[in-house]
Amino acid sequence: MRYPHSRTLALSVVALTLASVAHASLYAKVTEARISANSVSGLQDHVGKSMDGLEVQQESDGSYVGTYHTLVSGDQFCLYLATSSDLKSGWTQRTTVDCNFASQGALRRLPDGRYLLAFEKNDTGHPYIQVRFYENLTALLGNSPLRTFNTPLVPGSDAQGTPNFRWIRYDGNPDTMTVELGFHYYRNGRDYNAIGFLRRFSQWDYYENTNLNGLLDAYVNGNMGDRTFIIYQGRPYTLIEGQGNLHDFPSFRLYLHDELANTLSQLPISTPNGNPGLGNASLSAVRDASGNLQLFMSMYVFGPPWVDTGSHVFVTSLGADDSTVNQTSTVTPPVNYVWDARNLPHAVGQWEPDGWSVYANVQGHMVYGPYESRLPFAPLRAWFYMLVDNSTANNDPLMNVDIYDATAGQIVASRVIRRGEFPGAYRWQWFHLDFDWRYRNGHQLETRVYTYGRSYIKLGQVLVRDGY
Repeated sequence: MRYPHSRTLALSVVALTLASVAHASLYAKVTEARISANSVSGLQDHVGKSMDGLEVQQESDGSYVGTYHTLVSGDQFCLYLATSSDLKSGWTQRTTVDCNFASQGALRRLPDGRYLLAFEKNDTGHPYIQVRFYENLTALLGNSPLRTFNTPLVPGSDAQGTPNFRWIRYDGNPDTMTVELGFHYYRNGRDYNAIGFLRRFSQWDYYENTNLNGLLDAYVNGNMGDRTFIIYQGRPYTLIEGQGNLHDFPSFRLYLHDELANTLSQLPISTPNGNPGLGNASLSAVRDASGNLQLFMSMYVFGPPWVDTGSHVFVTSLGADDSTVNQTSTVTPPVNYVWDARNLPHAVGQWEPDGWSVYANVQGHMVYGPYESRLPFAPLRAWFYMLVDNSTANNDPLMNVDIYDATAGQIVASRVIRRGEFPGAYRWQWFHLDFDWRYRNGHQLETRVYTYGRSYIKLGQVLVRDGY
């Protein structure tokens, strides 16, 4: 999205866990947003502030807390927090989070009642993302974070923002947690979707979301924005806004990304008056006073030529069949699998006292297996401990390491390792490979090493640990 002009929009990317049948169910639920009986236009808090980009979480007593922004003057946005016992009315503004060009808030309640808040901030002329950790609801509403982190800009970019929470590895300690965020950055005249990782509230890295960017290119000639993440019946989806024509805000539309199938569908959503210009959407799974699961959707409606502009919210029942909605946060014990290379299955090579080796001119899988099926629903990292007899002859590719889903028959991740990556002859070196084991519950893992026969190679151990 272009900065700092006009109203920054962002649709919350909602990765929802769905089977293929549930895809049609979700598609139908979201497209019900034009039914006026279940929706409210022009939502405001108790002091009359427009609740644009409202994202909601539910407290243990059933009440709701939400973050939202309001344009107060020119290009200046303020970010607020409010509470209510009714999703469609009665919102009481509780605190101003930041009024120094802050917007696009994303809120997540952790299992122990602590909170994460991420938002876009533009007090430097180059928007960036700020992430905060709060000890409890009182600290959140008192605007007293325990931890704060400002993300550095993507190299060569002018701006980044519209954060959303995708995945959270959390064991009760913010100094050991990993937060996966969706966001976008602006570089060389266009927007790019990306995924970032905040580790221990001190380390940040990212990669471009090329799958999503490539699909949106077929529809979007303007800006892209915010996103929301939810787990629903085991399949991830992303709901995202895209602008059909640059500078034409009413040309924003909503799109549903099936992350596993890597397909994108434009949603035929409009307001009760037929306005299809929608953005800044978020989705939340919450329960009503009777304990029934509901889908809450908030979006910003653009005009003219339509009259129903501003914040628009919609609530619909998810029904009994949709009871497997999970939040993005999770508590997962540390992962630490260790396999001695000599004890793994082999297609080529021989046993040695300190590992499994393969001579030059021999090609094939020096290890595969171990067919482990107890891995957690999480991003993980594999480590391979290896050496070669010559690290300077050339920089030829020597081997390919990969993560293979033996149940699905799919390569999940792979990496080619070259001679020049080793520090010297007969010197052990660790090599890592990141992979995502979410949505592969109970599948059998293989950590494979295939040698091209260009060098003597020895493998000592293979590890799988907490991920990237």
